[in-house]
Amino acid sequence: MLKQKVQDIRLRGRYFTLFPAASENGVPGDLMDYLLLATYSKAGLMSESYEKNFAVEKANPNIPDIISTEDLKKGSPTSKYTVNNLISAGLVTKETGNTLALTEKSINIIKRAAEIQKELDGEKFSYCPCNKHC
Repeated sequence: MLKQKVQDIRLRGRYFTLFPAASENGVPGDLMDYLLLATYSKAGLMSESYEKNFAVEKANPNIPDIISTEDLKKGSPTSKYTVNNLISAGLVTKETGNTLALTEKSINIIKRAAEIQKELDGEKFSYCPCNKHC
């Protein structure tokens, strides 16, 4: 488990946090998003149940540093990316079976995205696609 919690990089507004952090490290934002969504799936945040997602958000567990190929499918079932893309970019290493471990590179991107989120929170920045005044 990472020190970062799932609420350190909120699902709404990842474009303002995760994508710049990935870009700073020479990684396509949508590739890193594919990986982050898998970690959130592993943490239980990608459920079809609003109540379950809300409970996970409230519990705010740590972001997992080990995922499975099944987590990738659940997190982003229509993604153009594959496990091989993550491995080629140096974001994960293949462990045994269908288990993948986040690398130092992907962990640093997650840390940087959490820092950006904290900076934006300090500026009272808010993004809500349904209402500009959320």
